[in-house]
Amino acid sequence: MKWKELPQNIKVRMITSFFNRAVSSAVMPFMALFFAQEMNKIWAGMFLIITVMIGFFINLVGGYISDRFPRKKVLLTTSWLNALFFFIMTISLFPEENVILLFAGAYIGFIITSSLGRPAMHAIIIDSTTPENRKAVYALDYWLVNLSMAIGAALGGAPVSEPSDRALRDADLNVCHDPDCLWNLAAGQLQGPAEEAA
Repeated sequence: MKWKELPQNIKVRMITSFFNRAVSSAVMPFMALFFAQEMNKIWAGMFLIITVMIGFFINLVGGYISDRFPRKKVLLTTSWLNALFFFIMTISLFPEENVILLFAGAYIGFIITSSLGRPAMHAIIIDSTTPENRKAVYALDYWLVNLSMAIGAALGGAPVSEPSDRALRDADLNVCHDPDCLWNLAAGQLQGPAEEAA
């Protein structure tokens, strides 16, 4: 099946989902690092566990809403709210001292609105396809999901061009399981300050 043969609803859904998922993949995986840096690791872990639980239950509510109300209105409302919460998250980072509680509240709002709209987004494919072309549409959608997540992760990681020495050492310890490798790593770390002083 060619792109031109797809129904208009499917085209709009796939394009908007692609960009939405790319932006989310560029930002959301780094939330744990951000909250751990701004607050602490325990706070970040508990907060993200709570957001996952909220997203799970709101997703169930979103399925009910997408069956009871017009899907187009549900998608438009949740999409505008997503944009609003993204904007609030951005604004909260502008002050010299980040307004973390505002950022966290906007992040929870984003999780809620995106979870409410996700079932309606998936239901559009079923509504707009036939049994003959459904398999091809799902295959294309699956391909676009993977591509958007890869592009988003690359865009999100691009600003971190030079990781810290601590991060590099942690990565070395995670990869290095051989005793000789660990010995060489420890010796290199011990020699590092002496070499810099010389």
